[in-house]
Amino acid sequence: MSLRNGENQVSKEAMRTKRLIIIGAGQTAEQIFHLASGLELFEQIVFAVDQRYRAQGTFCDSDVLELDSVLNTFDPMQDSAFIAMSWNRLNHHRTAMYDRIKACNVSLANLIADTASVYKNASIGDNVWISELAIVGCSSIVGNNVFVQPGASVLHNTVINDHSFIGGSSVIGGNTKIGTGSFVGLGAIIFNDLIIGKNCIIGAGATVRKDLPDYSIVYGPQSMIVQADKNSVLDRLTVT
Repeated sequence: MSLRNGENQVSKEAMRTKRLIIIGAGQTAEQIFHLASGLELFEQIVFAVDQRYRAQGTFCDSDVLELDSVLNTFDPMQDSAFIAMSWNRLNHHRTAMYDRIKACNVSLANLIADTASVYKNASIGDNVWISELAIVGCSSIVGNNVFVQPGASVLHNTVINDHSFIGGSSVIGGNTKIGTGSFVGLGAIIFNDLIIGKNCIIGAGATVRKDLPDYSIVYGPQSMIVQADKNSVLDRLTVT
């Protein structure tokens, strides 16, 4: 297993003394809870949400705290946080929360499954989730607030920019760059040596063989490519 905060290696022993605060209380937060519990890195795991979303006092049998209170009492020597929010509106909500949390100088954890393979010379940002059987290849860079889902392959010398979501079983070829805030769907294939713009949507099963400008959408069995404005792209991916 490899744990990194930026480019600095973080030992398991150092992480074991900390409480993990999972920001969110939905399906993504539940997945993060079970991953973190299995890694046995934290003495305590709790959840935190804004007061208006705090409909229950517990989730996964752990406390659900009010987020502002947590931020006001955050202890960097004992606490770390993870923003467990989905790709709703093309990662827009998770990005906004990331900016809010970073402005409070809260330290963000990375969660990397034991069965994931991360090359030692890969660079990993913060608030990164690398799921089971995922691969992050030699000299690759995974930016901040990126989710790499089960079985996805990020091959050598590839750059995944901040706030992106890489779907399960997708393959991103070597020397490729994925733009900020982009979404790569289940089983998508992106060829080597490409530049994918920011806020692009690569649909499930799509194949990309050429560079894409910002706000591109690739979909369907024939991998049709369309251009859209920012709002149209954001509205394509809305989940609860």
